[in-house]
Amino acid sequence: MLPLIYGTVITLVLIAPTLITAIDYEDNDLAKVCRPLDRQLDLLFILDGSGSVSGSTFATQMAMLNKIVDLIEIGPKNTQIAVMQYSSYTRVEFNFSANPNKESLRASLQKIRHISGTTKTGKALDKALHVFCHDSNFGTRLNQDDVAQVAVVVTDGHSHDDPIPAAMRLRQAGVEILTLGIGAHINMGELVEITGDQNLAFQNLTSQASLDQFVHQFKKIAVGEHCDFSRGLFGAEINCHSDSVEIIVSTVNPFYGHLYVPGYFHVPECAATAQNSSSREIRFSIDLTSCNIQKQIKQNLMGTLFETNVLLKFHPSYNTKADKVFKVQCFYPEKVPKLPRKYMDNPVATSNKNELKMPCSYKMVSNTKPNDKCILEDVRVGDQIIHSWECDKGISDMMIFSDSFDTYQSMLVHTCVIIDLNSGVNRTVIDSFGCALDSSVMDSPEYVEPLSAFAVGKAVKFPDGSMIKMQCHLRFCDRLLSE
Repeated sequence: MLPLIYGTVITLVLIAPTLITAIDYEDNDLAKVCRPLDRQLDLLFILDGSGSVSGSTFATQMAMLNKIVDLIEIGPKNTQIAVMQYSSYTRVEFNFSANPNKESLRASLQKIRHISGTTKTGKALDKALHVFCHDSNFGTRLNQDDVAQVAVVVTDGHSHDDPIPAAMRLRQAGVEILTLGIGAHINMGELVEITGDQNLAFQNLTSQASLDQFVHQFKKIAVGEHCDFSRGLFGAEINCHSDSVEIIVSTVNPFYGHLYVPGYFHVPECAATAQNSSSREIRFSIDLTSCNIQKQIKQNLMGTLFETNVLLKFHPSYNTKADKVFKVQCFYPEKVPKLPRKYMDNPVATSNKNELKMPCSYKMVSNTKPNDKCILEDVRVGDQIIHSWECDKGISDMMIFSDSFDTYQSMLVHTCVIIDLNSGVNRTVIDSFGCALDSSVMDSPEYVEPLSAFAVGKAVKFPDGSMIKMQCHLRFCDRLLSE
């Protein structure tokens, strides 16, 4: 008989490792559209005139300078060039405004002679700061936004003073520095520290490859770019609708965060996110009556202003320093010189005067200007106005009249209703007997002639409405028949 063997069954489950790719949510920004832009430059060449750079080596600097002149347009509206030469002291060969064209500039370059001496690069950079920033006689255009200040320093990197503090001061003033190495023993460490960027430090001016790299980099500086946000002036497109406001934002990379009204992130209608994980666009629509949107009546502008802030949060869970805030404003004027499109189909709101000449007319004139007979186009709430109705006594053969008016015919203005064109709400202000129901809106009509009447009133409006319609009825009667 075989022995019973008791044991434990062990099941091995092999789990394949999961590759987790971390997303840098802050590595994102508002999308922009950029175009090339020819930049104007104030270009200062700082040439090494020390004893170690003489003869053919100094001539190499001048050849490089002439090569740059060939690349750019020279003039007061283009690039201006100034030249300094330094050794133990610094000499300004000519300033920015001295040569308004290439011919004059080339003639000035031919006059430059080597000065010799020790190498004081730091002293030369301080002089450059003075030329760029502290003396307008040198012709710099420092305060013009479309002009860039650039200094090209030629050196072997063996300065007898410390050039780094002076270089930092120059860069802090907004001057971009490029360095060109020259000579047999170049200290590249000093050249990089002067520029603050190894991509702007070039190893050996006598090498054609190095010179070509410098020219390529210089072209990138000379041709800048102008960028605008792809959405709106400040990065968000704001669309004001009749009852809501829409905010649209585009980003450089896929957007994982939220666009929301601060303080209302957890209210569903007050926050939005992108439609999918690959989307670079987020659309957010807010009802004007929600999310505590502020409403202000602007009496001086005759309208209503709705405003709020919305926050663009790049991280799906947290606020970070990359977040953006947009101020959203929508203004709705009360003064409407032209009827909104939704009212254009209203047969009362629009008419063609040439279709049929009506026998009676209604107009509204100012009560504060008795000599002003012009029909009012728009009024302010509370303005005193006169409602006027008048029928033409000489009109005959009309559908509603069998004969011409005679001296015994009269009219009655009755059943006047004011209607809010936004909501359709209406109120009767003159009853069927021609009597006023609310004297704060309109008095009872007075009849100065049998076919002419007027009523004094005040301009009113319905809450949140800007346009009303007045609708009245006229009844004609014959006094001889006691009508």
